[in-house]
Formats: sequence, C-alpha cells, structure tokens
Amino acid sequence: MCALIVCMCGDAGATVRIQSLTADRVWVRPGETASVAVAFQFFDSSPSDPSLSVRLKRFDGEIVFSQQMANLPETAHVPVPTPDLREGGYLIEATLEENGAVTDAAREVLTVARNISDDLRYGFYANWDKPGADYDRKAGLFARLHINAIEYYDYFPAHGRYAPTAAVYTYEPFGIRILGDDVRRKIESARRRGILSIAYVAAYAASRSVYERYPYPMTDAAGTPRIFNGSVMTESEAKRRGKPVWFHLMAIDRDSKWRAYIMDEFRRALDDSPADIFSFDGFEIDSYGHDRNDRYYSRGSRHSGRLLSDVIMELVTDVRVMTHGMKDPAAVSFNCVDEYGIESMYGAVDFLFIENWASHKSRLEDLVDICFRHRRPNNQRVILKVYPADMKPARKSWPAENLRYVLAAALTGGGSVMVAGEPAERRGEMHALNSLYYPDNVAMSNENFDILRNYNFLDALLYRITHGSNVRNLETDVRLPGCVVRSFDSDEGWMAVQILRTGGNRDWCRPIAPPDPLTDTELVVPMPAGKRPLHIYYASPDSDEFLIPRPVDWTLSAGRVSASGAPSAGQVHARIPNLTVFGVVLIRYE
Repeated sequence: MCALIVCMCGDAGATVRIQSLTADRVWVRPGETASVAVAFQFFDSSPSDPSLSVRLKRFDGEIVFSQQMANLPETAHVPVPTPDLREGGYLIEATLEENGAVTDAAREVLTVARNISDDLRYGFYANWDKPGADYDRKAGLFARLHINAIEYYDYFPAHGRYAPTAAVYTYEPFGIRILGDDVRRKIESARRRGILSIAYVAAYAASRSVYERYPYPMTDAAGTPRIFNGSVMTESEAKRRGKPVWFHLMAIDRDSKWRAYIMDEFRRALDDSPADIFSFDGFEIDSYGHDRNDRYYSRGSRHSGRLLSDVIMELVTDVRVMTHGMKDPAAVSFNCVDEYGIESMYGAVDFLFIENWASHKSRLEDLVDICFRHRRPNNQRVILKVYPADMKPARKSWPAENLRYVLAAALTGGGSVMVAGEPAERRGEMHALNSLYYPDNVAMSNENFDILRNYNFLDALLYRITHGSNVRNLETDVRLPGCVVRSFDSDEGWMAVQILRTGGNRDWCRPIAPPDPLTDTELVVPMPAGKRPLHIYYASPDSDEFLIPRPVDWTLSAGRVSASGAPSAGQVHARIPNLTVFGVVLIRYE
C-alpha cells in the first residue's frame, strides 16, 4: 500500500525522521515478495548511528519477517517476503532507532490473498480527456486509500463496442471526447500497483450504430423492442411520448446472435492484442433496474418467458468463466440495483455489487443487513454503492458523519462501500461519487479522505477475520443499547463482534449529528460451545488510538443456554474503552 499511517516521534534531538512508508503493490499472493520503500528526512549531519528495522507482523504481535539496516540512504528499499500459506492483513512496521532509543515509527497494511475479490475495496475512473497526467501518482492515491480494484466508467465509443482501436473517439450518443491513451495509461499504472482494472459494460445495451449492425432486440411480451433513455420502456412508447432513445436493449440468451457478438467483444476487451488500445482484468456488468418478476422476451427465442434475472445470470456466468480463462488475477460482477437478481448471482460472480437507493432501503440497519445477509450463502464480498445525491435534501458530497455511518454500516455487515476515485494527483485530491452518473464526481474534503482511509485501513487489516471466504456469519445473542451488532467466525480461530452505534440516527440518507463517544462500556458475548477465549482485542477507525487493535480487559463467566437454545462455553465480559460510531471486538479462541 502507500501512506504513512502512524507516526510516533520520540527524541526531539533525533537527526532523522521517516518521511514516508510505501509498498510497491496493494496486495500480494502468499509467498510473494513486496518491495517496501522507506524515505527519510535528515535534519543533522552530526555523527549519529540511526538504524532502521522493518517488520511484517500481525496486529497481535506475531512477527513473520524482520530486517535491520544501518548506514541509511535517502530511501531504503527492503524486499519483504510474505508467508507461503497464510493469507490475511499484515502490518508493515518501520522503526527508527538512534543511540539505542526508538525515535520514529510508521506502519502500513499489506493484504496477502490468493483471490483479491475476497478483500475488495472499489474505486472508479470516469474522465478520459486530460493528457499529460502523472499516472503513477494517480495510482498512488488509490493505494493510499487501500483501494485494490478500479471501475472504468463509460470509457468506450459505444455500448456494444468495448475494445476500441482508435486513439481518440467520442461516446455515442452523448458526444463525449475520450483519449484512448489516457485510459491505457491509467490501466498500466494501476497494474504496477497490483490494482485490478474493471471495465464498466452493460448486460444488454447497444448504441444505435451497433444496433443497426446487429438488430437483435430484447422485446416485451408482444414483441415490441425495448430501449433505455433513463427508464426502460418499449421503443413505441418512447416514440409516442416524444422521448429519446439512448440505447437499445438486446437479446442476450445463449441462442442469440447478439450474444455471440458481444461475447467476442468482451473477449477482445480482455486480450492483449496490439489491435486494441488496452485490455482489462474483468467486468462490472450493469443493469438498468427491474422488478424481480420481470420476464425475458425475444422474437422466436425458446427462452422467452423465463425470468430475466436468470437469463442475465447465464450471461454473467459465461463472461466470468471466459474472463478467468484469460486473466489472472481477474474479477467479474453484476450491478444488482436495489438487490435485483442478487440471489441468482450468488456464486456466479466474484463479488456481489449492489447499488442501493433510499427509496429501496433507507435505514442504516438496512445497509448492515444487505451486506450480512447476502454474503452468507458463499461468504462473498459485498460492495455497496449509495449516493449523496440520494440524500434528503440532496447533497453533492457526503457530510462527514453520513460518510462515517455508511462505511460503518457496511463494515458491520462484513461489506465495503464504493466511494472514491478520479484522483486529481497534482493537488493530491481524490474525488467521490455524487450520483449514478460518475463524471459528476466532486473533490473529497480532507476530513472525508481521512475517514475513508482509516475505515479501509482497518478493513484491510482484518481480512480473514471479519470478511473473506473463510469467514462465516455467526448468530449470537450479543446486544448493546442503541447499537446494531453482527458476529463472524473465522476458521483461523477468531471471532469478530462488529458494532454500529446508531443512537438516535436511523436513516443514512438524512443529516446525521456526531454522537458523543461511549467510554468504558461492557459487552457480553456468549462463546459458542467448544470455543475457549484466549485473548481479546478492540479496534475502531474512529480513533487513532484504536486504529490498530489493542488488548482490552475481559473476564469469563459461567456458560448458559442462549435464547436460541444453543449451549454456551461461557460469557465473555469485554470492556470497550471508546465507541463513537463503529467498533470491533476480536476474540482469539482455541
């Protein structure tokens, strides 16, 4: 990753400080080596004996790699090997010593994963017309926020043409100018940091020029072609109401001629052919919103009358199989607008992607439930997308407390939120989504940047403890007044109890007042039978003091039968030192 997260300045007479700590990639696979750079600022040329220690460790103190260095250069480059078999979030810790005393330290988090979709944090690009950018700095800003996959929105000349060959082109039908080299260099710089580049494509849309070459539409039950112009309707209805036609909806069943064409187009968007300007690592397949009972129709198709969501699932499945056959790493997902079709997507996608509108689910607890409930069948990562433009009243950017609560709700349920993208690297700024139209993004405030960075930092650190393919939802009788609580169990001997303190705040889409922190609060956790607690930690991204989990006081009382009838191995009484919005209690057991 990239960023100085914690800096502890010691002796005021120190001759050197750590200026930055970066890793060359945001994630590595088990057994791979990360290259860590530690840059220094020297204050005094007088004789001294500064030395550097670089460690790779778990938050509970277990050290898996350590190296010392003297005679420090301006930037020290340290190869850091990772464990061959053990995935998870690891701390990279750099410590300076002078004359036998620690004078400075910095920490960063590194994800070690076989499949990065299990620990995904998602960003975006949406503007393609500004040459001369510092692309490595752009990628560095994504890395600083621990984002490891980027969606490329409307990068193409037309829906249905996803592998452009021209250096400059315009997006049909809106005439937006796109520089193909800008897209290519963003992809290349992201790859250098280990960040996946995900193409935004449509499940079933075609621009007019493509439709004229491949006139195979999706229809209604009467055989009338369907279109999209901000709403899904028939072509005849659009004409009758004087509405434009932006895109045509296409026949996507496995027998369709359009299906054969578009699968080849997706293949070209992935391959490394020099005929194409660039290639992607996967797809986010978009939909325009449907009722769960909507049916699929196409003239003469044996698939007519089936659930549209099932036909889309077959397309998504085939795209995913092809993608993983061509790219590694890779990821494919589908935009389940307001949870449309999501049950069909369990196991068909690499991660679950849900665009949620306030008209569908407006409560904070709803966001928790969306993540918690949909990850359950396959322990899949859930990425939420919600917009400040959907607030009441509408906002162009998230108020800081609303952002904090939205992130906290997703983490409580084991998920993550798509927030940031489109870095303005010369100003050191990230932008954030405003609405479903990504190009209307706005600059993030420094406060919001720090909130997102801290939440993503802790999320990355707790990979395979609070989320991951090895982490299952746990039904426990854990309650705290004014809070939403969800529990998880890892096959690596960890329980996680995640807490969202809602207080009097009910809706994510309405202004939220910052609460006063709760201090020294007791949390009672019934331990499942056969699990004996060994150590207990607490962490919260709302406090620099607890950004990295710290041991807390706890006791164990006698077991009892829970309200669900399950026997308990005893009750943990843990002291939560500070809870503002989100906190997690981590129980190491045997």
